[in-house]
Amino acid sequence: MSALTIQDELVHYEVLGRGRALILVHGWLGSWRYWIPSMQQLSISDYRTYALDLWGFGDTSKVPDRYSFEGQVQLLREFMDSLGILKAALVGHALGAAVVLRLAELYPDQVARVMVASLPMVGDWDLSSRVMSASPAAWIERLVGRDRADFEATKSEAGKADTLALETSTNDLSHIDWRPTLSGIHVPTIITHGEDDPLIPLPDERWLVDLDFNRNVHRVLFNDSRHFPMLDESAAFNRLLLEFLTAEDISALKVKEMWQRRIR
Repeated sequence: MSALTIQDELVHYEVLGRGRALILVHGWLGSWRYWIPSMQQLSISDYRTYALDLWGFGDTSKVPDRYSFEGQVQLLREFMDSLGILKAALVGHALGAAVVLRLAELYPDQVARVMVASLPMVGDWDLSSRVMSASPAAWIERLVGRDRADFEATKSEAGKADTLALETSTNDLSHIDWRPTLSGIHVPTIITHGEDDPLIPLPDERWLVDLDFNRNVHRVLFNDSRHFPMLDESAAFNRLLLEFLTAEDISALKVKEMWQRRIR
């Protein structure tokens, strides 16, 4: 277990591998733990992968006055500063997707490229009620197969979440429309969703028209995933991520049919 102090409070993280910096940021239904398969794969591919727990999640301090969405974004920036990470590729899921995207918008010089999974694209007034309809541990039990070797550990980690952190961040994100950010973003970006996600609905194609003109943005649908494509289709997710991270020309990146079809 690794930890550092930010604003006089404990922030838990794990790190694996050597090479270029890659930071993984979890969503509402868990902690750093469900990134383990990705960390293991990327750590043997010249990447030093970091996965941290946001305020109110996992083993990071429970500090209610930092639970706002912008407070979580500030945590990520201070995390990078504290570890001397000048620039990193960022991967975020759900809440973490919004956090890394905002960081890329505010501090593009610190971000090499971004991959977001299960991002609530447009202000969604029902987001909070859906997330809060069950505990994170109960959602894990529903969405992650019990036959997974790390099921109990992942469920236990999810159960550490402070419900106030869930409520505050979902309420904040219920008001945000990410289309202007994505339409103008200059950092190479991939947007992914699971087709059968019960928490984050697939983006309406009408919302995505403007993104077709931004060559930095690619969209990928995981047909056999729910809320956790990095777990439901881990091999495909990690392979896509590796290809994206190493592509010299992001406009030429092609999603192979053996991974998943591309949204059009």
